[in-house]
Amino acid sequence: MLSDDRKEMLQAYCRIDVLEDGEEALLEALYEAAVGYMTQAGVSEPAEGTPRRALYDLCVNALVLDSYDVRGAQSVG
Repeated sequence: MLSDDRKEMLQAYCRIDVLEDGEEALLEALYEAAVGYMTQAGVSEPAEGTPRRALYDLCVNALVLDSYDVRGAQSVG
């Protein structure tokens, strides 16, 4: 679940001033997908307030931003 504080942090990181219709659900889904990706990679969610948590949040933020910015199929060549 995406808390209000975490949502505000993600919006600031992604430079989203206002969420348009449907984007709140999108942002929550992207967050859950990023957390799931980290879990499948063997990276557990650390305790709040630890230096490791700051690194974890930064990785999750980067995954969310990439997914938010690139919403279509990508191909090379």
